[in-house]
Amino acid sequence: MEEAETLCDRVAIIDNGKIIALDTPQKLTSDIKAENRLIFNVSGDFDINILKNIDSVSNIEKTGNKITVLGHDKRMVKDIVNFLVNNNIDYSDLKTEQTTLEDIFLKLTGKEIRS
Repeated sequence: MEEAETLCDRVAIIDNGKIIALDTPQKLTSDIKAENRLIFNVSGDFDINILKNIDSVSNIEKTGNKITVLGHDKRMVKDIVNFLVNNNIDYSDLKTEQTTLEDIFLKLTGKEIRS
């Protein structure tokens, strides 16, 4: 899928032999309201529920010290970083991930891509 995002002018998403989406990779990822991700690590005990009151956040996942925040709003990254700084919460390894064609495929079909 990464190659398709880089090399293709148009991409078709096919499910059960039917084309369910056809457009440029950029248009597909902007049209489908898939969530962007903000990923960071925290040290110590961190209650993810304190982030749920931030309007731009739609979901939060925690695996060990790794926190993944999902949201649609363009302000999400700013909102989360400001919250962490204003509440003196130490974080590290902050990165963002944009919606990919793989995310779009999963959202449209409900299926993982087979290798």
